[in-house]
Amino acid sequence: MTSTDECPRVIDETIKGLGGIDIIISNMGWTRFSNFADLDAMDYDEWDKCWSANVKVPHALLKAAKPTLEANADGGVMITTGSIAALTQGGSSMPYSVTKAAQLQLVKCLGQTQGPKIRVNTVLPGLLLTEWGLKYPEDKIAALKDAAVLKHEVYLDDCADAFIMLAKNTSMTGMRIQVDAGLNVQAG
Repeated sequence: MTSTDECPRVIDETIKGLGGIDIIISNMGWTRFSNFADLDAMDYDEWDKCWSANVKVPHALLKAAKPTLEANADGGVMITTGSIAALTQGGSSMPYSVTKAAQLQLVKCLGQTQGPKIRVNTVLPGLLLTEWGLKYPEDKIAALKDAAVLKHEVYLDDCADAFIMLAKNTSMTGMRIQVDAGLNVQAG
């Protein structure tokens, strides 16, 4: 889903199907692997697609869910899937890195403004060997693992545990949890 127009429908269908909603996981992201240094590697339509998927969609999801989350006795939470690319000058593409940095700022702004009933946080994973992460060439995967302090990729269970912790924690908003096997210890 890269369109904000779809967000109200998704929220409405979820509420109808589940009888309510108290958590949103915004796991949307878009990129196209490209040469980070090549300013012509992605055209402006692709930059716009990155912006829409990585920044506008999480905003639109929360906007659509806000009345329901505020009506819940215990409120609700939105957690976005960010990326350590938000903190560095690297990643799958320049537009991805720039828009994930904007998403991180969005989480901080929403966390600051949408309480006390709504908490907004993000998880910033490093290299996850998901279908998407496996699109990196083998030599790049090996280099990223070697560059990580723990000498391995991010384990999916560890990343999932960060989401679970944020879903349960009622004392955090506007925060990030960086799960990157020590790839960017200094980032921050």
